[in-house]
Amino acid sequence: NIIYQGLTEVKNGEFSFSFVVPKDISYFPGKGKIVYYADNGELDAHGVFENFIIGASGSGITDNQGPQIELFLDSPEFVSGGKVSKNPTLLAFISDENGINMVGSGIGHDITAVLNNDFSNSMILNNYYQTTEGDYKSGSIRFPLRNLPVGKHTLRLKAWDVANNSSEAEIDFEVTGEFLVTNASNYPNPMKNYTFFTFEHNQSDATFEAMYEIFNQNGTRVDYFTTQVGSNGRISNPVRWDLTEAGIQLHGGIYPYRITVQNSDRTIASGTGKIIVAH
Repeated sequence: NIIYQGLTEVKNGEFSFSFVVPKDISYFPGKGKIVYYADNGELDAHGVFENFIIGASGSGITDNQGPQIELFLDSPEFVSGGKVSKNPTLLAFISDENGINMVGSGIGHDITAVLNNDFSNSMILNNYYQTTEGDYKSGSIRFPLRNLPVGKHTLRLKAWDVANNSSEAEIDFEVTGEFLVTNASNYPNPMKNYTFFTFEHNQSDATFEAMYEIFNQNGTRVDYFTTQVGSNGRISNPVRWDLTEAGIQLHGGIYPYRITVQNSDRTIASGTGKIIVAH
């Protein structure tokens, strides 16, 4: 079982990290293993170290407080009771002065999520917990929820610290089944030669087929293009529109635009905005 999984920065080939050993380690000493992996965008580095023994009673710490837990769906801007799609992403931010238990030894100290009090189908989230870089005291969970029925739901998450103190947090939400596109925007705006389009939606991390149409004040379409666009949470990745590449010249002024988006269910939604073209 993994007793700690974390991130740290490598500088000039050197790195360090620390953590508090959970109480839930085996009482029978045995061989431990540390597995390393690093990359700089061009090269990968990896290694294994096994020359140590681990076991016995874990860390002898005094801690009577459970972890702090914050729950959201799709983004940290979500407010409990809000509306989501059928496939939202659970976001959890968890912290504790001694760290979070992620051993998963099967004795009831797992990180778990329960939907609508259905404890017979609780979700084990140990493998989804990722510590904050350089800080064993905090971390986050991103867990995809899929094909939820339309209606109101309650989700409860429970986590334990390394001293086996637990805390719970609860969030309410409503699945509407609707596909929504909101807050179509572009930057820079005003623009001269190019701008980037983005939009918000309610289908976290999804990839869409999108059509971008730009009109003049008379309603005549001056340019359009289609592309596939991914998203980071509930915000689409930026898509560039370049006047030079499009082969058009525009006079200074205001140009309305429409972004029409189709999701994987072939449902279509759209949003609108206005570009200011600088003289």
